[in-house]
Amino acid sequence: MTVELVPSPAADCTTDSADPAVDVAALLRVIGRGSRGGRDLDAAQSQALMRAMLGGDVAELQLGAVLMALRLKGESADEMLGFARAVDETLPRLDVARPVVVLSSVNGARRMANQVPLLCLQLQQRRIASLVIGDEHDDGRLHTAALWSALGMPSARGPREAEDVLGRGEPVYVDLRGLHPGLARLTACRHLLGVRNVGHALVKMLFPPSGPGLLLSGYTHGEYGPRMRQVLDARAVPALLLHGCEGEAVPHPSRRSELAWSRPPAGFDAPGELPGVDGGDLPQLGTDLGAQRDWTREVLAGRAALPAALAAFLDIVAEAIAALSAQAPPAR
Repeated sequence: MTVELVPSPAADCTTDSADPAVDVAALLRVIGRGSRGGRDLDAAQSQALMRAMLGGDVAELQLGAVLMALRLKGESADEMLGFARAVDETLPRLDVARPVVVLSSVNGARRMANQVPLLCLQLQQRRIASLVIGDEHDDGRLHTAALWSALGMPSARGPREAEDVLGRGEPVYVDLRGLHPGLARLTACRHLLGVRNVGHALVKMLFPPSGPGLLLSGYTHGEYGPRMRQVLDARAVPALLLHGCEGEAVPHPSRRSELAWSRPPAGFDAPGELPGVDGGDLPQLGTDLGAQRDWTREVLAGRAALPAALAAFLDIVAEAIAALSAQAPPAR
């Protein structure tokens, strides 16, 4: 997706916003003074601002300015909550009878094996359906969409197709552009701005099921973990957060993984970390699609070992889903 942030010479660069209800210039004066001078917006201001950005109601030059100002200042928990609430307003809901595991994949693989498809296939073997929301960019990484397709796993073009696949108990991949085009427009700004923006953190907190489920969310920078947990708690989203492997919601093979929970299922003894593992059992496959596909198939066939950290993680996720299933009403 190409997003043009620079107005044409004939454009009026003094336009504050296409939506007169949101004074973007005034909000930029609050957040746009750098890491020391910038101040935080409250949740209501943030929600109104994000609502305008998602709807295409912010002038293009100002859109880039807002995203960079937030990047430099850093987003507060209240700002993230307001942004997330604006995304929730237009997020399609999936009506699935069974509890679903949801995870977003926006990082892909750079060095180590991409474990996301393997995680979902292992969940399927345990009769647990999973939804992967992908956001693919040409950034030199092997993103999940390519590996998912190479393994012949089902994809959906939009929410209704995703519902059908999840209803069969299968894992399904849906591109962000087919689920939430407004948010995809924000994440696509990375091409022109050169860095990620708040949209990428919001993708990792998407939770489309209208019924019970568990969100798995990975973060790369330590300060985002507590902030994301606060936002998920306030939105009553059951979630498991961890400092993921290469930014994905899967455990690192050799790093101690602390587990943070938002609204864990009642009666479930939510562990605070993964059991200790030896590490070293996740191969360095880089961006070689054939090698990534073959390794995943070898593990599924039992000819290669399931990474120990991933095996422990799967047990915990399966126990949480079992607790959710015990609370859920009988399937229709």
